[in-house]
Amino acid sequence: MCLRSADGGQWRPRAPEDAISQAQRQCRGTFTCVINRSDLISATKFPEIRPLLAQVDVLLCDEDVRTLSGERRDPAFNGRWDPDASLGRPPSSLILFRTNLIEDCGGWRGPSEDGYACRLLQWDLLLRIGHHRRDVRIEHAPVVMVHRREVPAHALKPSPSVMEAIIKRFLNETGQGSTVQATGSSSGTLRLRYQRASTPKASIIVPTRDRIELLKPCIESLLSQTRYPHFEVLVVDNESSEPETHAFLTHAASDPRVRPIRCKGVFNWALSNNVGATDTDGEVLIFLNNDTVVINDDWLDELISQALRPEIGIVGAKLYYPDNRVQHAGIVVDRDGNALHGWRYALREDPGYLDQLSIVRSVSAVTGACMAIRRDVFRKLGGFDETLRVAWNDVDLCLRSWAAGYRVIWTPHAELYHHEGGTRSFDSSPQDEARAVRETDQVRNTHRALLPALNFQSPNLLCDRDQPYLSTRVLADLAERHPFESSLTRAAS
Repeated sequence: MCLRSADGGQWRPRAPEDAISQAQRQCRGTFTCVINRSDLISATKFPEIRPLLAQVDVLLCDEDVRTLSGERRDPAFNGRWDPDASLGRPPSSLILFRTNLIEDCGGWRGPSEDGYACRLLQWDLLLRIGHHRRDVRIEHAPVVMVHRREVPAHALKPSPSVMEAIIKRFLNETGQGSTVQATGSSSGTLRLRYQRASTPKASIIVPTRDRIELLKPCIESLLSQTRYPHFEVLVVDNESSEPETHAFLTHAASDPRVRPIRCKGVFNWALSNNVGATDTDGEVLIFLNNDTVVINDDWLDELISQALRPEIGIVGAKLYYPDNRVQHAGIVVDRDGNALHGWRYALREDPGYLDQLSIVRSVSAVTGACMAIRRDVFRKLGGFDETLRVAWNDVDLCLRSWAAGYRVIWTPHAELYHHEGGTRSFDSSPQDEARAVRETDQVRNTHRALLPALNFQSPNLLCDRDQPYLSTRVLADLAERHPFESSLTRAAS
């Protein structure tokens, strides 16, 4: 990327975006991609992506790392293109852009950084194409199309300042510069803080039946560790019988922010939450289990600011077991209707595969143990399905949100502890097991046509365990070509 001086004798460095723009003007291909000079394109894989190219405007392909000895490792197996995840980090992908779109969206632009020019330039272009053009078709091909050269561990990610510059310019150009603050993190990802024009009332709905040892720390943490100023707590009491519970609810109600309400009958989690949602005028509803405890004081600010975005339907939080292992980081629902808490038991400081535990991203569903939704959206969706008395009601609501055109996202910036199963006991009796089977089949049959489009994990990864791992097919394919080493292969063993 150099330019000869006017006298023809001296070469001087040139900005990567200028050199790429000049080179592109001499190209005649329908699609354009940029790679580093030390990267290797997997030409034998082109037949696998050729059918997709006729149907898309932008195609993201996977990549891996080629060591100096020729071995392959650390595959970046991406899922479907996700608008929110794309704001949190540059994609680990080879990206093919339909050539005529590049100039239409402003061409290649800086800033770039030595060693990351291609990745940053294509990230900037992808943001503009993906967020400016409503009619653009962006797809992902689960095919490793490029083998990147091995680099030192400290040089794996571009500097946060350059990433911030790209994102802030993009936000200014889309009219969001005054309402969104991009802040680089130590993990090499970006956090966008959406500023609100007002402070709408939030109604935190907590269903309970006795279990004072769980309910008391939950309510106390809400009142003492929530920085957001305008909220109420509705404790939906499902016929508690213990005197200690009644005494605590009476005491809690002395705080004007707390209001106990009654819900009679057999425990029905969906019904209890619907009763609470009907008895409030809060603009944002927070459904919260009684076995949760707040960790960070801006948890409610984060959930509300995300939920107020017009394209968002439901927002989920990052939940931990008391020992600081991850309990919830989004629910993966595969094409067969199996639901799994992805990344369960990961360490709190683990950034996750491709930073999935560090960035806001789209998910199939989130747990009802802590979810936020605007009241108007909740009413439009019809609330929780009360025929799903205990399980699957949260997943069902999320799938209906997707079907109605509202996205479901998960944020790592709202953190709480969750004593899983405290709100209800786990299904153990034959009657409970039979009910669980019926509820599972009901949700699968209702949403079967929608499920294939809502799995945001790569098909090269299997998600029938708590941590995604490489499928046997992928391992066999890699073994035929080169020795292969990855944390994902170790997880598969």
